[in-house]
Amino acid sequence: MTTVVQIAPEIGPGTGVGAVAFHLEQEWRRAGVDVRRFTLDEAGGAWLPAATGGVAGRLSLLARVVWFSTVGTRRARRYLRRHPDQLSVCHNDALAGDVYVNHGIAQAAMRARGHYRLRMLRNPVLLFTTARDRRRYSGGGDHRLVVNLVSDEERLLRDVYPDLTLPTVVIGNGVDVERFRPPTPLERAQARERLGLADGDRLVLFIGNEFGRKGLPVLVEALGLLGPEVRLVVVGGTPDLVAAEARRAAARRLGD
Repeated sequence: MTTVVQIAPEIGPGTGVGAVAFHLEQEWRRAGVDVRRFTLDEAGGAWLPAATGGVAGRLSLLARVVWFSTVGTRRARRYLRRHPDQLSVCHNDALAGDVYVNHGIAQAAMRARGHYRLRMLRNPVLLFTTARDRRRYSGGGDHRLVVNLVSDEERLLRDVYPDLTLPTVVIGNGVDVERFRPPTPLERAQARERLGLADGDRLVLFIGNEFGRKGLPVLVEALGLLGPEVRLVVVGGTPDLVAAEARRAAARRLGD
């Protein structure tokens, strides 16, 4: 039986990059593949606090990223040396694994948002990951292949790292076009009715898993400054995150 170990700080539904690893795990197991995990727990970093919003959350994120990129790299490499028969797929941070899945390039994202140098200097996480990923893509010895999820990321990767030494391939996540398609006028009207939206109401849709890092608390606060005709729907997150955000909204009397 083929055995695959996935390397990521966390793996589970509603965890961003970790959710991709989780769903891959489910599909591989359905196909008869033995799937293992190497996460922050296996890297000895389970004691680190979860990343949330605010200054404390940013410091927690920095600690987790640095730990998994350094200690995690060393322990993952040791694990792989002990299990040379296993195929390894790395999703984040660690410089180890046969295949590295590129889930995004921070430098490209910051340039697209403007004020690139200022954004980089004010965020130590970005400075660290930029230096780390230059080693990843230009060193050539940490992985055997880079998987990009879309062709644009393939192009950006080669633009940002012109001295890229690793072979690359594009493997899309795939979209069920029967399920995910623009709604018909009738389906749109029915969806608005289910949400209790009047003709003049506006809906703000937030899609994301890491509420604090992605700005949901700020969005909830801003909602309080708008009229009752503006509604917010949140898609994503774990049950604990959803419950905490619902309590925050209720405290501001913004609904359920």
